[in-house]
Amino acid sequence: MGHVHLFSARELEARRPFLTKQLETYFETAKVAGRLVNLDTATPEWQAAHDKFYRLRWSEMEIVGNPAIRQAMRRVQYALVDGEQAKWDAASQHALRWMKII
Repeated sequence: MGHVHLFSARELEARRPFLTKQLETYFETAKVAGRLVNLDTATPEWQAAHDKFYRLRWSEMEIVGNPAIRQAMRRVQYALVDGEQAKWDAASQHALRWMKII
């Protein structure tokens, strides 16, 4: 069984800026993922979400994400690559929409 560490109030306060940034990044990533699965892939808005996903994937998420979150980002990335190779037919966007993230 894993070791559980309970943070003291002082430790938690010291970690607050990181935890705040982590939560903000998670919410921003969720919004971007929502755009990727709901917008028409031929629109500039979808392309902007696509670009934002990769910026998050290779920057903030590498810093604040835990291993499970980073693995989920990889799975979304693979689905994006598969969709691009399939020229975003209906099946590839459907697969992205319903993929198991975590």
